[in-house]
Amino acid sequence: MSKKATGIRVVRQWCNGWERWESIPSTPVVRSLELAVAGEGDLFAVPARQVVAVPLWLDSDDPAVVEASVLLELEVRGFASEGALADVSVREVTKENGRTLVVVSVFPSDFEKRFPDVAAQRYEVSASLLPLDEDALTVWREGGEIVAAYTRGKTLVYWTTWDAAATGREIQTWLKSTTLGLLASGFISRRPAQVVVDDGFNVSDLGFEFIPVVRPLGPPALEMVKCDWRPASAVEAERRRLGRAQFRRIGLAVAVAYALLVFIAGGYLVWLNIQGTRLSADIDSLRAEATQIQPMIRQWQSVGPSIDSRRFPLEILRQVVESLPPQGIRLTIFDVTPERITVEGEAISASHAAKYFETVSHQSGMTDIDWQMPPPALLPNNTARFQIVGTSR
Repeated sequence: MSKKATGIRVVRQWCNGWERWESIPSTPVVRSLELAVAGEGDLFAVPARQVVAVPLWLDSDDPAVVEASVLLELEVRGFASEGALADVSVREVTKENGRTLVVVSVFPSDFEKRFPDVAAQRYEVSASLLPLDEDALTVWREGGEIVAAYTRGKTLVYWTTWDAAATGREIQTWLKSTTLGLLASGFISRRPAQVVVDDGFNVSDLGFEFIPVVRPLGPPALEMVKCDWRPASAVEAERRRLGRAQFRRIGLAVAVAYALLVFIAGGYLVWLNIQGTRLSADIDSLRAEATQIQPMIRQWQSVGPSIDSRRFPLEILRQVVESLPPQGIRLTIFDVTPERITVEGEAISASHAAKYFETVSHQSGMTDIDWQMPPPALLPNNTARFQIVGTSR
């Protein structure tokens, strides 16, 4: 079984059509494509004809001023509107004497219509993906177009295209006029030190007055790749992807928080159950102890009245008896309980009973007792039966 190729995949247009390169540590692998098709994980080399190169000398080396100047220059040229740079990529070439040279790549705003089957992960102009020589003019073919790229030092500064069906004289005139224009504007500092032509060309058809360097440009070079532009569809797809990823992260966080809450609640319920079991055991133990000491409590309760200095039965009886008049009153019942004191008897008349009640209730030794007497009951022998009840205040 052959080993599956892995690495960076680059889809580009070349001499005879589209091709996909896959960078492998040992040997790059290339295969032909019938159409411009690129998907997730691919780097799409936008054909040079589809991207406008705009080199600019700016009178500042301050990044903020350079950015504002680029926007102004592109607005003047009709490549930007409403103060925004929508479909451009800016690359700094050099700084000299307080000035900055940049090259702006202006990508097509209708990219999706031109390349409906392309949904790559990254995008770059094709000229930035070639191993270009220093201070050189490099010529190659992309389908039906001839592409010429210029470097200032080792940095790509300009590219342009021409119809591949043009004659050698037309191509020569095109290249000469382009070179002179770049020299006059200062975008290149001298004539190209050498001209490199991809070996897919018939050099005699190009009309050069000298023999250029002819060599295969080979696989894509990724050293100078910037890839800071994407079409609107890719930006929207990335936004949706990030939104889904954020939603998944939030969902995961909520699930984890819910699971943690359930775990904590479960642990708390277990703890409450353990505490409840312990409390039940303590209650059962205390109930058993209480059952054992109930008889003792009742005994002490019965003893209580007898040891209360204010409620000694004999002392109360003494004062009740001392309150009796010399005659006319006979006591029949004297009862003392923890709740009340009861004195019953007979008097020769109801008035005698009332006087006796007054005497008992005003005894100095029993002022903390609240005495009450219902109306005496008259007996057939004209005597009155009375009941005096005392309770603690």
